[in-house]
Amino acid sequence: MDQMFAPVALYRGTMVRVKDLRFSKRREICRKTMKEMRLMREIRHDNINPFIGAAVEPNRIRIISEYCYKGSLPVICIIF
Repeated sequence: MDQMFAPVALYRGTMVRVKDLRFSKRREICRKTMKEMRLMREIRHDNINPFIGAAVEPNRIRIISEYCYKGSLPVICIIF
C-alpha cells in the first residue's frame, strides 16, 4: 500500500493539513460556495475530520482541515 504525506502546518496551536488547489486561470469563489464553507466550519462530529477554512488567492485555493493523526481512511480500516 502506498503512503501519501500531506503538508501540515500549525494554526492557533492545532496541527492542520493544507491541501493546495492550483488553477491556470484566476478563480473566484461564488457566494453559494462561501456559505457552504461557513456551514462546514460549524460541523462537529467524532467521525468527521473538521474543516477549518480556506485561503483564497487568485490562482490558488488552500483548504485547511484538522490533521488526522491516525492516517487515511484505508489505513485506519486495516488497523481496526
